Amino acid sequence: MKFKLLVTVLLPILLNGCAGPGANLEKARQTLFLTGTVLKIQGSEAEIAVRYAEPTATPETFVAELAQKVGSKAVFVEGGRTEINGVPVLIDRVTKEVLVVKAEKGGAFAEGDSVSISVPKKTIAVVDFEVINAPRSDMAKILRESLTSELVESGQFTVLERAKLKPVLDEIKLSQSGLTQESSETMVGKVLNADVILTGTLAETGGDWTVNLRIVNVRTSQAIAAIAYKSSLFKPSDLRDTSLLSEDFEGDSFPSWNLGYQSSGEDHYKVSVDRSTGAEGSTSSLRVDFDFIHDMSYFANATTYTKRDLSSFQGIEFYVKGTEGLNAYVNLLSSQPDDPNKINNRVAHFEMSPEWRKIRIPFDSFVVGRSWINGGAKKFGAQPGDQLLRLNRIEAVRVGLMGRHLPIRKGTFWIDRVSFYR
Repeated sequence: MKFKLLVTVLLPILLNGCAGPGANLEKARQTLFLTGTVLKIQGSEAEIAVRYAEPTATPETFVAELAQKVGSKAVFVEGGRTEINGVPVLIDRVTKEVLVVKAEKGGAFAEGDSVSISVPKKTIAVVDFEVINAPRSDMAKILRESLTSELVESGQFTVLERAKLKPVLDEIKLSQSGLTQESSETMVGKVLNADVILTGTLAETGGDWTVNLRIVNVRTSQAIAAIAYKSSLFKPSDLRDTSLLSEDFEGDSFPSWNLGYQSSGEDHYKVSVDRSTGAEGSTSSLRVDFDFIHDMSYFANATTYTKRDLSSFQGIEFYVKGTEGLNAYVNLLSSQPDDPNKINNRVAHFEMSPEWRKIRIPFDSFVVGRSWINGGAKKFGAQPGDQLLRLNRIEAVRVGLMGRHLPIRKGTFWIDRVSFYR
């Protein structure tokens, strides 16, 4: 007789978007719990029939749906381990509905028992996607970064950083050329200690895109699942810049920056390009002239409003100087997926000096902007959200200062060589 285990989701992981480092640490502690019923035990080996529960939430985007499919296909991985009633078991074989496990300790549960199963997080490496017969090669990068963000949000995977993939990309190309016998996916997995690898291709046909994903088990080099999806991919409003920015203000056009006279309550300030000074010997930088004549709570800042996905970066860096020592800040404004008008503000503080100074701020050091909750969001024309930092949904980056933090009411500061770093 077959040994079967009927599985239903008991406690699905709750997802609330891409959170800050504290929330990510909490997610790392979470485990996906399943329940089951033991129908037969035969020695140390058990055959299990699995019934997967339907997702409790409908994905809002096609990328979220792809991430959901990846998660559902990689619940069990051959050669991996899980626990039944706290007893370690080895997953020997997996098909669509049948799971074969070997218990490392006998007598822990018996036929007819209701058991609890914990499925630990798996480590996934997302390899560069390939675009086939399409003019927009950047779509592969956009999809990869967006899908990576969704996988992080799911809480089901530990996603390897892009930086850790770079040293082995040459080995991948070598294996794909046929000069090695080992597959590229297996090679990457062994180097990075991944459980599974996600690869994919994109092809454009008549304005739609066909996405083919493949999930590969590192231990066996066998494909766990293939996922095919056809969509128009991103709406124009959903497209986000994933570049490192690298703005040195040496060109003639800066469309994403708020140049010109700006309003801060009843006060005004001016943002312009200064062709007479720049960092590291250059002759251009972004200049902000301010004069707080009414209320010391007003602010002056330089803002880039490009919609960005910064999930592959670790922080922001730039050069800055002021007419004298000044307390200043950087804002990261991110939107919520369920309501783009709900904007969250994270802030990090730094000090300017009369000389050019390089500032480097990691994203995990940004804190909740309390003044944003108390009225700043309303002045911005938005609502304060849940205060989570969603690096994949950055709406604006601001560098500036507030009047109440300054020893002076009138002055100038300059910004140069703004970029994000990995």
